Amino acid sequence: MEQFPVLVGVALAFGLIFAVGEWFFERLTGRLTTRLRYRWRWLALPLTALISFGLFTVLRPLVLDRPTSPLVFLGLIVAVALLVSGATALGYTILEAGKLVIALFRSR
Repeated sequence: MEQFPVLVGVALAFGLIFAVGEWFFERLTGRLTTRLRYRWRWLALPLTALISFGLFTVLRPLVLDRPTSPLVFLGLIVAVALLVSGATALGYTILEAGKLVIALFRSR
């Protein structure tokens, strides 16, 4: 029974990380989609993945192996949220590419 509050805290932390990652994904993808011309909108998801992973790469050395503080903890949450955002964008990109390949083979 003593571990229940720890379990709830861990679940809330993972939920927060996922929510921030999805928020970042939606905002960045939406902004890129509205700024790209119609024929180039397919690039929104790959660019979102590239930007998310790039920002994670920049942020990682700033928060890794630092003394624990609230600011470092917040940086780690943002870094992992960027990974969630990039992985989501990459997953959607792979799904869309798979649909195109299947449609290409069906048309032959």
